[in-house]
Amino acid sequence: MRPKVFVELGTHHGDSYHAFCQAARRFGLDVRCFAVDIWEGNQHSGHYGDEVFRELRDFHDPAYGDFSQLLRKRFDRAVSLFSDGEIDLLHIDGLHTYEAVRQDYEAWLPKMSDAGAILFHDTNVPELMLDFLHWSTENSELAHRFFWVQGSDIELHSVSEIIEHRDKLGQQLTHARSVIKERDSQLLAKDSQKTDE
Repeated sequence: MRPKVFVELGTHHGDSYHAFCQAARRFGLDVRCFAVDIWEGNQHSGHYGDEVFRELRDFHDPAYGDFSQLLRKRFDRAVSLFSDGEIDLLHIDGLHTYEAVRQDYEAWLPKMSDAGAILFHDTNVPELMLDFLHWSTENSELAHRFFWVQGSDIELHSVSEIIEHRDKLGQQLTHARSVIKERDSQLLAKDSQKTDE
């Protein structure tokens, strides 16, 4: 699809939202992403305090803040921030009652572009995913290793960016030291001229 604008309604810890952001980064998409949530919970996710939002923000902002925003708003208030026809991909993952989902769908539908797609969370879990979940429950250590390897790949990408940044800072520091050394030499030369006079 290569969407230009992606919106997720209901983000909680950000697992699915960060998967979208990671894909956008990896495939070099020119996209603006928005996570909309009040980060207080509901009857299905349970209610929670501000710590969930703070933890999400602390990871999200450095990783994806250049093209993604966390909008701490109710869905019905956030909808006015978008123009009609602006959104290419919408993921509805709020309160999981028929009435709530229908209300979200009807409110956000005018915001969808002509080629837009709407994803509804928890509507149809493929058999393959259920098989994997059963397997991972019975083989938790292997499942943990699998996801650790996947996460390590992302972490290595971050480490390479950190190393590149460190090397640039090292070059700047080397240059600054050479400038200081040269100025020190000039000052010593001027001091020795004054002494000779």
